Amino acid sequence: MDLVDVDAWIPLTDASALARWRPGDAYVAGGTSLFSEPQPGVRRLLDLTALDWPPLVLHDDALEIGATCTLGTLAAAAGDPAPLLRLGGIHARPAVTFPGPWTFGPLVRSAVDALVASFKVWHDATVGGNVCLALPAGAMTSVLSALGTTVLLWSPDGTTRTTSVDALVTGVGTTSLAPGELVRAFHVPAGALVAPTAFLRASLSARGRSAAVVVARRTDDGAVVSVTGATARPYVLAFDLAPTRAGWHEALEQAIPEDAWLGDVHGATDWRRQQTHALGAGALRTIEALR
Repeated sequence: MDLVDVDAWIPLTDASALARWRPGDAYVAGGTSLFSEPQPGVRRLLDLTALDWPPLVLHDDALEIGATCTLGTLAAAAGDPAPLLRLGGIHARPAVTFPGPWTFGPLVRSAVDALVASFKVWHDATVGGNVCLALPAGAMTSVLSALGTTVLLWSPDGTTRTTSVDALVTGVGTTSLAPGELVRAFHVPAGALVAPTAFLRASLSARGRSAAVVVARRTDDGAVVSVTGATARPYVLAFDLAPTRAGWHEALEQAIPEDAWLGDVHGATDWRRQQTHALGAGALRTIEALR
């Protein structure tokens, strides 16, 4: 879609250029959502791709995902990290060893598949854009919130701060980003990259929009579970010990307020709630079987 009110496209070439942000500006990377509908009030587009951030950087304690990393590049991490390191623009600092099989890639591939998007979208849509859209069915929000991801934010005044994914996304289409603030990168802890995980979703049709998504990750003695799709914002439940089935249902009811459950053409409220209960029980059962 043509954004007829936009009168300037400005490439940002270094961090100091963020100081040029002003009301009426919008950051653009992949643009798959930005150009899909009218953007009233947007007068200038600030191009983040000109900053040339590396899409993926393997550190000794975390995987850094650049906000402009495309979903296609991230999905290419499936299997084991060796192919990932051979992709153009991928870096490792220093050489990295992992305490177990790389599970992050298959998890991401499941999430990207859940978008029901074409390969063209995969190669343009970005991880940062998917999270910052704050859609209930945001696939990257589901995965990154379950993995204990830290988000690095940049402000126009040159300051930075960090937050979590579930604190960044505050509601349907809303975030905790301040005016002009943007996501620079996501840091996924190394332990989460190799932890046993399960990704389960429910939809009214086989290739329909996700109505409920649960991602579970096994920890040393317990589990972490993210709930998205069925709720207005992501909820992360942490268990010190692996919960019983009854314990899971009780914890879910206590964690999510009544008014947080969604209902629309993608699924009725009570159905989505019931599906989340069932998906969570199944996901926990799956990761426990791998203990």
